[in-house]
Amino acid sequence: AEPDAHRDTLDAIAVDGESPGQLVHVVNTHYDDAGLKARAESSLIIREHTKRWVEQFEDPKDPARRPPAPVILLGDFSMSFVLQVISSGTLTTDSPDDEEGYKNITSFDPVPSGRPSFTFLDSFTHLQQRGRDDYSFHQLSVPRPKQTGVYGPLTTYTGFTGPGGIEKSRIDFIMLAAEREPRKYTVGTAVDHGDRSRGGWAVLRYACIDNWIEEGDVTGWQGRWSDHRAVRVTIQRL
Repeated sequence: AEPDAHRDTLDAIAVDGESPGQLVHVVNTHYDDAGLKARAESSLIIREHTKRWVEQFEDPKDPARRPPAPVILLGDFSMSFVLQVISSGTLTTDSPDDEEGYKNITSFDPVPSGRPSFTFLDSFTHLQQRGRDDYSFHQLSVPRPKQTGVYGPLTTYTGFTGPGGIEKSRIDFIMLAAEREPRKYTVGTAVDHGDRSRGGWAVLRYACIDNWIEEGDVTGWQGRWSDHRAVRVTIQRL
């Protein structure tokens, strides 16, 4: 164990959806903010344990009674991503190579234990990938994303200092679980590479809501109402 590592947390809940028998699985976590190895190991544990936990509520022998439900993973991942401007003038989505924790949680590789596991789609990158896909949405007969890019600030951690006070980073995530071996199928001349979450859910909108009150609120107070920005995502079954 790393001497400076703190305890990670993981909470999970299964919620009844609007349709009979439809569940929504929600998993919330807060990664260790000191240990790189702890975060890397946490990602592997979450992938495996979430898969096992979800299967307790669903019946794989009778999917019509309990169809595969969306699994939403959200929380503070305590990772340090540096956003950079590339030559095209756009912003890169993140620098996942800097963090094993991010690579592990989004990996389609098996976990070291060899046990069944999910992978997770980062809603931030998933939405942008859907917007860049060169297949035709009308050929696939699926809803076009409401956005082709993310809305709002790119970074989520700001501290309580004013604009420009500290180096900001994207450490707050909303992710969707996906099976490790997505199916590929063809519709017309277009190919869907299966980059959608289990049950056929996908991200339609992504927004990062700023936490800086520039001109003051109704009482005249000016500042940040949190050291993190809120992330809001809309998902829909395709």
